[in-house]
Amino acid sequence: LKTMKLMFLNSNQHISHALQADYIWVLVLISYFSACMAAYTAWGMSEQFRLNRTHHKGYIWLLGGSFSMGLGIWAMHFIAMLAYQLPIPVAYDLKETLLSVVPAIVASAAAIYLLSYAKVSPLSFIIGGLIFGLGIGLMHYSGMAAMHVDSKMHYDKTLFVLSIGGAILLSYVALWLKYLATRFKHSSVYRQIKSLSISLVAVAISAMHYMGMAAVHFIPNSGPAKSVQGLDPMSLSILVIIITGLIMGLSILTSLFQQRLL
Repeated sequence: LKTMKLMFLNSNQHISHALQADYIWVLVLISYFSACMAAYTAWGMSEQFRLNRTHHKGYIWLLGGSFSMGLGIWAMHFIAMLAYQLPIPVAYDLKETLLSVVPAIVASAAAIYLLSYAKVSPLSFIIGGLIFGLGIGLMHYSGMAAMHVDSKMHYDKTLFVLSIGGAILLSYVALWLKYLATRFKHSSVYRQIKSLSISLVAVAISAMHYMGMAAVHFIPNSGPAKSVQGLDPMSLSILVIIITGLIMGLSILTSLFQQRLL
C-alpha cells in the first residue's frame, strides 16, 4: 500500500468552508447488511476451521473465512462510499482500491486463527480484538487514500482516534461472543449468541466507517476546478456488486454445508 498521508485539522483551520455531503440512506442500510452477510459467512467458515485445524484441509476454511470477512469489510466500505454524496466529482485509484482489502484479509485471518483453539486466554481476545479492529481501520483509511477529489482531506484527530478505539472495543466483544457461542453449542441460547456476535462484527465495521467519515472534512482547493482521473463511481459499483455476489455465493454454500452436518 502507498504511504497514507493523513492530514489533521489544526486550531487555525475553520471547517465552515468544508464541503457538505449527503447520504443515500438505502445504500447505508445495504452496507450494514453486506457486513452482516460477510460476518455470517466468515463465522461459519471459522467454525469449520476450528473443528478441522489439525488437518491440512482445515486451512482451506481459514483461507475462505479470511477472504470472506476481508472482502466483506471492503465491500461494506465502498458501498458506504457510494452512499456518500459530495458536491464534486469523485474517482478512485484502481490499484489502491483493490490493495486496500489486504489489511482486512490479514487481520481476519489472525483473528480467526487466534480463536480456533479449544481454550482461548483473555490475552488472545485482547490481541484478536486489537488486530481485527486495527485491520478494519487500516482498510478504511487506505480506502480513503484511494479517493481522487479536487479538495484536501483533513481529519478531526479526536474522532479519528475514537473510530479506531471503537472498532477495537467492538471487535473484542464480538470475538468474545463468538467464542462464548461455541461453549454453548448445544444450548437453547446458541443461536441468539451467534446472531449477536455476527451483528456486533457488522456494527464494528460500520461504526468504524461512519465515525471515520464523520472525522473527515473536504476542504476545497483554491483556483479553478480540476478534473479527477480514476475509477468512476459507476465502475466502482459494478466491482462492488461482483464482490458482494461472491460473498453471497460463499454464504449460501457455507449455510448448505453446515445444514448437511446437522
